[in-house]
Parts: sequence; C-alpha cells; structure tokens
Amino acid sequence: MILRSEKFQVEVTEDKTFTIQSTDNKPYDILFNPENLSWRDITKAFRIKIKSNDRERDIILIGSLYCYDADCGILEENKLIVLMNCAVTIINIEECKILRYKKFSDSGCYFGIYEFQNGYIVYGELEIVKLDKSLNKEWDFSGADIFVTQDKNVPFQISGDKIKLYDWNGVYYELDMNGKVIYDTFKINEVSPQILDI
Repeated sequence: MILRSEKFQVEVTEDKTFTIQSTDNKPYDILFNPENLSWRDITKAFRIKIKSNDRERDIILIGSLYCYDADCGILEENKLIVLMNCAVTIINIEECKILRYKKFSDSGCYFGIYEFQNGYIVYGELEIVKLDKSLNKEWDFSGADIFVTQDKNVPFQISGDKIKLYDWNGVYYELDMNGKVIYDTFKINEVSPQILDI
C-alpha cells in the first residue's frame, strides 16, 4: 500500500522474512513492537518505508498474524494510522515515534481501516467498528453472518456518509454514519412466526 501527502510518501508492505530476535533480518532504522511480542508468538511484520525531501526511513512494525497490508493505513499530515488486525497504531512519521496504540476488539479478523466522519471505520469479518480520532470505539455493527461474500457482491463499501455491506449469505445491509441500520434484507425477508390453533 502506498500513501502520499505533500511532504511524505509512505509504503507499507509485509516483510515475510522478518522473525523477532533473528540476526538474519533486514536492517531497519526503527523497530516498533507495541505488544512486546516474542519469537514464540505467531506474528506478522509490516515494513513501513517513509520518504520525504530530506531523508528516507525504514520502520518495522510487529503485530498480529491476522492482518493484511492492502488497506491497512491512513496518512494524515505527519501521522500514519496503521491497522494490524484488532489493534491500531498511530505513528508520528516525522519523529518516528508511536503516539498511540490501542486494541479495540478481541474477536474476528479485521481487513481495513478508512477515514470516515471525523474518525475511522474498521472493516472486519464479524463486525464494522467506528473509532474516533483517539481510537475510542463509538459504535459497532454485526450482521447475521460474516462480511465476506461467496459471489460477486462487494462485501464492504463506503458511499458518502453510508456504509454498504453484504454478508456470506447475500444479505444486504446499509448503515448511516451513526451505525444505525437504514436497510436490512435479512429483516425484510424474515418470516414472522405463525400462531397455530390446536
């Protein structure tokens, strides 16, 4: 993933060769391990390459094995917001230091983080989570099944101030900016129980 601002270009990729405490690792300027994970833990490492007019820095960020580098970051001026599964790290890329680290959940896998309504939306397998700029959870939403599809429907999409979702069974949901359901085909198609006379 490549992110650009006026001052910086940031590239986030997985370093598949990195092992904690190995002498065979590529050289990095800075290593961030906010959870203090060890070589015994199952981890993944993101290489964060920062380019500016006057220098280049290489950072390694250690986190959960269950994270993906495709939609993992947001660049806001001199801050890089990085999602690694259920944890978010905010890095000051000018000073190369962690400003904030927070775990927001303990369940499921999380695939991407996006700017949304003065905060962030995190797209997860089991839930959609809205975080504020301080990484506090404002709301979450879960459907009848996981937000992964087995057909051509796009499982997660932000459209203006709405979030559009499809789950595994093809159920469509639409949320407003406050996480309230606008449309839910599961509830529309639900059959109300019949009262049987005996």
